[in-house]
Amino acid sequence: MMGGLRARLGERVIDRFPTQKTAALLAFLALNPRAHSREVLADTFWPEAEPDSQRHSLRLALSRLRNLLGPDHPIEAGRLTVQMNPDRFTTDVAEFEGAVARGDGKIARRLYGPLLDGHYDDWVLQEQSRLEALLEEVSDGETGLLPDTVPDGQGKLYGRERDRAAVLTLLQAGRVVTLAAPGGMGKTRLAAAVAKAHGRAVWVSLADISDPDQVAPAIRAALQLPVPAPGFAVEDMVARELASIAPVLLVLDNLEQLVGDELARLARRLLHVPGVSMLATSRRCLGVDEEYELPLGPLAEEDAATLFEAR
Repeated sequence: MMGGLRARLGERVIDRFPTQKTAALLAFLALNPRAHSREVLADTFWPEAEPDSQRHSLRLALSRLRNLLGPDHPIEAGRLTVQMNPDRFTTDVAEFEGAVARGDGKIARRLYGPLLDGHYDDWVLQEQSRLEALLEEVSDGETGLLPDTVPDGQGKLYGRERDRAAVLTLLQAGRVVTLAAPGGMGKTRLAAAVAKAHGRAVWVSLADISDPDQVAPAIRAALQLPVPAPGFAVEDMVARELASIAPVLLVLDNLEQLVGDELARLARRLLHVPGVSMLATSRRCLGVDEEYELPLGPLAEEDAATLFEAR
């Protein structure tokens, strides 16, 4: 919708609509995915017509949209209300608003364009003004760590400065590093310090996930992306977003229970995105090419004592 209206259903792209009113109706329902009264919609889009004519025009426009979008369309039209199912589609406007919420000016400005260019209804002009105001709220620069990506209190190191430097060097030489050690050895703390030093990282905690199929949705959630519509692969959405914010470090924390063919396949998929590197904390290696394993030993006695006192 940014710049003009296009609908994508799998490989099919729709950029021509029966009428401008039909296109505007689809955009309105996508921007406001809640139940709308038929009477209100009819009066909004055909304000100068008689009530019977308004209702007829709305029925005709909805029928045209359903035929155009096909049997898998997300429009739910009842006797009194009409809405689009928000679980079955996403919009560039939602992605833009997500970028603004993260303070990511680079992505927001890449996505931004005049909303529904060529449409001049009052509600369109109001939305254009709102989105322009949102754009002014974000800076031109890129963000570093995305909000709430690193656990509180995990940024300070105790005796792991050399390890941090080694990880950063390995990330430059390869593209994936696994901090391998038993629990309680400080893997998460070190990963957090590396993420902060890297300058641009996405933190994904996997400790509570046991199904490898849920890793890609967890990354999507960490990126603050909307739930994709049916037929849109989560992996593709994640890869596209990582490419848009690269160079970026993807940190996968506590993934040993997920290690296997499915996780390795996802890791390889994301590592093929230019500018993406990966840091994992685990008791087991991922098992992908160019993976560097950095085993962590116990802290020196003096450092361990300092950590104990800090806690």
